[in-house]
Amino acid sequence: MILVISTSSPLVSVAVVNAAGAVQGEAGALANGRASESVLGLAEQVLTTLDLGWDALEGVVADVGPGGFTGTRVGVTVAKTLAWAQGWSVGAIGAHDLIAREAVVAVPVRRDRWRVRLVDGTEADAEAWPEGARGYGHVGSPEYPHAHRISDVWERVRWVAPEALVPAYGVAPSISLPKRPYGGGVA
Repeated sequence: MILVISTSSPLVSVAVVNAAGAVQGEAGALANGRASESVLGLAEQVLTTLDLGWDALEGVVADVGPGGFTGTRVGVTVAKTLAWAQGWSVGAIGAHDLIAREAVVAVPVRRDRWRVRLVDGTEADAEAWPEGARGYGHVGSPEYPHAHRISDVWERVRWVAPEALVPAYGVAPSISLPKRPYGGGVA
């Protein structure tokens, strides 16, 4: 069994799938900035419902974004930590795939800016909500990434070493690069 984690949006969700990607159980909750407080509790809830323990799992797949900076980092960090601690396989899946497989999908990456995945799989930035797009961060009915949609895109999971699992930010976080490189010398 494999645990799937999605924390890149206000909806935190988990699913437990078999080796073929078929969902065995799932749960989700609007966490609104509380992904770190929700994700493991939801996983425990699903495992309990399935009458499974953590030892029944052999891998973890994380939603790597794009999406919210902190939430995406939480899911990636939880996945990496579980993989290292348990010796599990680790996989990555994009947030766009956990919204819809074959559609124009948009997720917010900054105020009035979206990362859009087109039907052909290419990605681009947009300053306005694309007509007919699915996703969230606009007026209308939001469609958040959800871990249970993994069964629709199982073949798109990229299996990597735990240290290679990194968030796919739509916009590089400003804290990752110094605003003014250190240029002082050592006396």
